[in-house]
Parts: sequence; structure tokens; C-alpha cells
Amino acid sequence: MKNRIFKYCYISIFLVLTSCSSIQQNTTNISEDKTSIVYQVTSEAPFIDNDSISQLSNRNVGNIQGISDYLSSAFLKRHQDKNSENGYLTAYKISYSTVVPNTFGTYIRCNHDENGKYECNPKDTYVCKKQICEGSKNYKECMENKCSAIGDSSQIGAAWINSDLTNPVMFFSLPQASECSTNQQLGDNNCSWKVDAKLGSVTIKSILDAGLLLKPEMKETSDERQIRIDKNTEILEKALEKM
Repeated sequence: MKNRIFKYCYISIFLVLTSCSSIQQNTTNISEDKTSIVYQVTSEAPFIDNDSISQLSNRNVGNIQGISDYLSSAFLKRHQDKNSENGYLTAYKISYSTVVPNTFGTYIRCNHDENGKYECNPKDTYVCKKQICEGSKNYKECMENKCSAIGDSSQIGAAWINSDLTNPVMFFSLPQASECSTNQQLGDNNCSWKVDAKLGSVTIKSILDAGLLLKPEMKETSDERQIRIDKNTEILEKALEKM
């Protein structure tokens, strides 16, 4: 990947929420097409399924605030043994069709199985994590056995982890089951999202060198976490502009 980044625009999304953690599917058939810039963080050599439609098939991505939070916490902690500084942040422009007024489906986790294949698990949602399994002694067992399939793979999903809709920390789930192939338009065979363009990449090391604030070992309050996210978003925007 080239270590140069594009001149990009950020599209704010203002939506009516049913909760701060997920947005449920609406039963109307009125659709609205949108576009957004999303960011994917990968290790140096990410695994791509042979049957994937795009590099975002069955993946989770974030807006710039969401990826600022993920970069400074979960990604660097999970991938320390794989030298995460050698990873990349890549931006994509995606288009998607949503059902209004409640727009996105429930956000679901899209992770690889024991064979390395990526799948989106309708059981693995923020709803289950926060309302059922958070604090459980055996979190994995709780997620597998005590969570019903709250989400589904028939549409693009989204979640917020803060309540400030003017500056949302936002994540998307992009199931391949609802992805449009290269020769399809939104809505063809009920597909709800597609990748329009890969915009560019930068190294994680360059972002760390720009001063990214890592999540502290001590537990943060919600206000402290929001301050970290806001500062990291500014750092990330400046790093991208310079490149």
C-alpha cells in the first residue's frame, strides 16, 4: 500500500436514534441513499477471503471519531504481539441505502472464525454486550448461549457509543450478505451498500508519531473517554491533511 493519503471530506450524519447503542430496522419500504467516508484499520498483511466482493466484505469500520477511539484502545491492545505499528489506516467512500426514519439496522460484530474466514454474527451486538453479558464471568459463553439473534445480515448496521449527535463516535457493520456486487446498483436483489472508491492509506506508525493519545490503563469516565476521542480526532485529521 502507498503511504500517502488523499485530500478527503468528512460527511457528518444526523439521525434519529432509538438508542445510543443501536438503531433498529424500520418496517417501512421508504429508502434513502447516502454516502460516507469510512476508515478501516488492518495489520500489515490483512487476510482477504477469496470470495469477498471488496476489502470491506464482512468487516466493521468507523467514521473518523470511531476509528480514533478504536485506534487508541482496542486495536493497539489486541495487536501488540503482531507489531501493530506496521499496520495501516485506509479510507473508503461507501454508498448505502437505509430505511427511514430509523435508518440503519442493528450493529453486529464481524470477526474471523477459527479458519480465518470473516463472518458477521447477528448475535454479537452492542445490545447484547451492554444489556445481557457485560460484566459476565464468562463473556464468550454468555455471548454464545444467552444472546438471541438481535441483529441480522440483510442490511448495513450502525452503532453509536456516545450521545452527542453533532459529533458521533460511529461504527458500521458491513455484511457481505447485503453488499452490492460491482455490477449492481443499490437495491438490486436487496443489496444495501457498496464500496465506491478506495481513497488511500497511511501507516499506523505515522499516526502514532503524530501524537495519538493511547487509552490509559486506569478506567476512564465517559467524559474522559470523550475528551480522548476528540483530541485524537483532531490529531488524526491533521495527520491526514499533511499527507
